[in-house]
Amino acid sequence: ALELARKARDLAPDFAPVVLATAELERRHGDPAAARRLYDLAAELAPDSAGPLVGLGHLELARGDPRAAAGAFRRARARAPGASE
Repeated sequence: ALELARKARDLAPDFAPVVLATAELERRHGDPAAARRLYDLAAELAPDSAGPLVGLGHLELARGDPRAAAGAFRRARARAPGASE
């Protein structure tokens, strides 16, 4: 799945849903640096979307930084106040 996501990103490097999906897969496959870069890019490409910030929050939790995770989740909540993510 990760290889396919990377290929899709090569074809559509500025399409936020593809960037976000690739970030998720990079995180799940153990590359937090690549995931962070992609979450940051997805957040820029989709400034009204909470998804990239939720992903960053999960990344921070996995890294053992609950304070940074809480900050990312708060920013996500501000982007989508009605969401229950």
